[in-house]
Amino acid sequence: MKHRQPHLSAPALIIAALALCAASMSAAQTAASGRWEGEIKTPGQGIRIILELVEGARWRGIASFPDQSDVELRLLDLKVEGPEVSFRMPAAPGYPSFRGKISDDGQSIAGEFLQSGQALPTALKRKGDPGFKPAPPPAPNPVLEALSGDWEGALQVGDQSLRLKLKLAPNAGDDIPGFLDSLDQQTLIPVNTLTAENDSFRIDLDLIQGSFSGKLSPDRSSWQGKWEQPGISRPLSFKRSTIPKKP
Repeated sequence: MKHRQPHLSAPALIIAALALCAASMSAAQTAASGRWEGEIKTPGQGIRIILELVEGARWRGIASFPDQSDVELRLLDLKVEGPEVSFRMPAAPGYPSFRGKISDDGQSIAGEFLQSGQALPTALKRKGDPGFKPAPPPAPNPVLEALSGDWEGALQVGDQSLRLKLKLAPNAGDDIPGFLDSLDQQTLIPVNTLTAENDSFRIDLDLIQGSFSGKLSPDRSSWQGKWEQPGISRPLSFKRSTIPKKP
């Protein structure tokens, strides 16, 4: 007696294909977790870079440049979608960002850094498990929730007025409660800590040794306070950015 092979209908074939695709994407995403070392190719000389990517409820990671400093930079907007890896880099002018792709064997990433209109080829090799341990997400805080959103202000430094945008998401479950965008310097600075009591709060930005202490207005649409850095103390106010109405 001949045994017939089971016949798959068109919908079943589509479902099977989608399942294989999802499994492949999940494997590629997990492959991104690890310690990666490589080089950014610049016109002058290569710049060594180390990335540590950690998978969790959301992706988190840090970057360091051993030939330049021992500072670890927290990656912003880190995304892993299938084999594609992308993030933004804080603390450097020109809004540098990275986009790359994990190899099929999961042992390398090829991509490029984009900075001030330049594309810099970058090659990374897997070097083991990440040593980076993200901090646990903070407990929800209704006071901090009032600070969530986009804010804008200007800091007067001598004859220059630096335009600032501040994006805060303290209850988003990440260990970065936000970042400051210095528009005229084209630089992103991560917020390290954000603490609040009643309507008063404090923001610390360790990378630039900066802090802002302020108080929310009664309608919670603006702040008044003081910006401080070594040798600098200036009044600073923020207002909530206008959110365009949906058509």
